[in-house]
Amino acid sequence: GSSLNKTIDIGEFMENLIKSPLFTEVALLGMTKRTMDKREVMDFAIGCKLRGPVPLQKGL
Repeated sequence: GSSLNKTIDIGEFMENLIKSPLFTEVALLGMTKRTMDKREVMDFAIGCKLRGPVPLQKGL
């Protein structure tokens, strides 16, 4: 993904993934900076695994 100014912080984004019931083993794989249209852009790669199937609850 890429992060521009005034967007969600990478740490906050990762924290949201960690808190999500959908993912497990969230890790930052790499990060680089570059300039695009005179704006600093942070490119990052995050790896995570999907959790296994969850049994359905009665009444759903």
